[in-house]
Amino acid sequence: MKFLDLDRNGKDARDDLKISTIVEGKIRMVNQEQDIKQNQFLMGENPDTPLNIELIRHLQIVPKKGIEARFSGKTKEIQIGLDQNFPVSQIQGSWLDGVLPRDAIIALFSFGAATVANLLSWLFSNASKSGSNP
Repeated sequence: MKFLDLDRNGKDARDDLKISTIVEGKIRMVNQEQDIKQNQFLMGENPDTPLNIELIRHLQIVPKKGIEARFSGKTKEIQIGLDQNFPVSQIQGSWLDGVLPRDAIIALFSFGAATVANLLSWLFSNASKSGSNP
């Protein structure tokens, strides 16, 4: 699914201008949220490939606003930008997101960082003690 319109001003197809039809929105992925402003493009991991939308949860015509849609799908990355070739922000998941909940990933990395810091301080304190004894 692509949310764009083609403005065909010239005779050559290379002169066609892609215009985003998005008015506003919000995208959520792996507990991250990103706002989409008017005329920004919403793209998956590859801007030339349409989004992999698997389920349309809500579709409604809102007077004087446009079409309101809620959908879900699968992708590794979502990109947003004023031009399809130059995204300015992105949300990206990792392989851990498919295995563990986000809170567990944060706790795991925090525990790992604390453990490494404690090990390094223990190593340096033991190295300085052994270096001072003849």
